[in-house]
Amino acid sequence: MRKFAKISAVLAAMVLAVAFAGCKSDDDDDDDDPSVVTTWSSYESSNRYDFYFYDDNTFKSTHSVSGITYEHLSGTYTGDTTKDGKIKAKCPGFEFDFTIKSYPYYDYNHDYNHDYYDYKMTAPNSVCPFELTRQGFYSQNNF
Repeated sequence: MRKFAKISAVLAAMVLAVAFAGCKSDDDDDDDDPSVVTTWSSYESSNRYDFYFYDDNTFKSTHSVSGITYEHLSGTYTGDTTKDGKIKAKCPGFEFDFTIKSYPYYDYNHDYNHDYYDYKMTAPNSVCPFELTRQGFYSQNNF
């Protein structure tokens, strides 16, 4: 009986060790995925483009039209997407520049406040320039 108790204790210890080691894959904290630094949006008629810039210098763009959303572009970028200036983007097969410019923003739900800003981003080298604005803010299209 003592031998059975020892074998049972060893097996129980092994099961507990394997159970704790197996919990790591169940954790929700996945630090390997890049974090979003900034998100920009562009609206043109019923078309919407969302650009997501990540902290590992990658970006992706989604295009939504008539309730359908798909990945439009993806690649790498250089530059600071949180400040005015140029952003260089590189996709498979081509490169282009974005220019970020900030200007005062009027919030229709609140009084005018200079702390609210809307951001424009244009792609001067592309056929159709994008006007990108910080997501969640509204701006009129100036095309």
